[in-house]
Amino acid sequence: FSRNRDDEAIGIIVAHGVHPDSWPAPAPPSSRSLKSFQANLSAVRRTHTFITLDEAVAMIGGKTPWRKRCLVLTFDDSLKCLSEIAAPLLGQWSIPAMFYVPTRAIESQRPYWWLRLDYAAAKAAGSGLMVELPDAPAFAFPQAVAEIKGVLRKRTIADAGQVAAWIESQVGVSLVQAGSSYPFAQLMSWDDVRTLCKLGMSVGSHTLTHPNLNLLPPEELRGELRLSRQIISQQTSMDCRHLSYPYGEQSETVRRAAEAAGYSSAVSVAEGRTRRGTDLFQLNRFAMPAHSYKLAYLLSGLPAALHGSQQDAPHLQPA
Repeated sequence: FSRNRDDEAIGIIVAHGVHPDSWPAPAPPSSRSLKSFQANLSAVRRTHTFITLDEAVAMIGGKTPWRKRCLVLTFDDSLKCLSEIAAPLLGQWSIPAMFYVPTRAIESQRPYWWLRLDYAAAKAAGSGLMVELPDAPAFAFPQAVAEIKGVLRKRTIADAGQVAAWIESQVGVSLVQAGSSYPFAQLMSWDDVRTLCKLGMSVGSHTLTHPNLNLLPPEELRGELRLSRQIISQQTSMDCRHLSYPYGEQSETVRRAAEAAGYSSAVSVAEGRTRRGTDLFQLNRFAMPAHSYKLAYLLSGLPAALHGSQQDAPHLQPA
């Protein structure tokens, strides 16, 4: 049963960070240990073929014959650990991957607001700090850091940054630049991105500033999509054809704006496999699990079948 279903669909996988066990604990919830990352890939590469996103899009769009049991590996957020730790392993195993990068993050080298919150949470155990957000209940920090991040994903970048800065000031920490104390938040440089291309990897857009695209006025939306694509193409000397929606937030307006900006596809963070004829600007992905060898189970289709749905539960840690 599961094998027949698997033959009819492509699994697109997303990871945000990969870290060795030697890094300081605790790791942010969006990062995966190198051990579990290797174990999950090792298990599925025995039964599946990893292909490029370009190949997958051609198959989904009906332009090339369907190939059974194919997977696509993607990464969001341009964290330096991906170029230093994940990419060399992929090169050794001949696994192609798509890396979605937000261009302003690379240029500014300023850690993302959600990783600043994770760092503050690691330093604020038992602080009992109460965080009050407009139009939301008060949250205890750091106990409710996940809930706070969930609210801030629906706000502007400026709002999220201000809340992160206020929490940092209350806790007495500041992650202006990620270093050895919190390497999980370090960002790639453009040289790192170009090295990915030399390894045979692909680079897509995660917009300019990683905003919630649903909140942007039309002109700003067009700028986030068009300028990021242009900058990536200039920096890599390769055509940037694919987009990842920040936080997975998208709508019909956003999807059509992405198509008008010249992209060939866009991915969300809703979990589920992708079949021929799926809207290329609404592609699902599976989150790389934290537990070793669990990826094969997710890709089998059993979780969706057990829940009486064609899709699994939505990914709870989008970025």
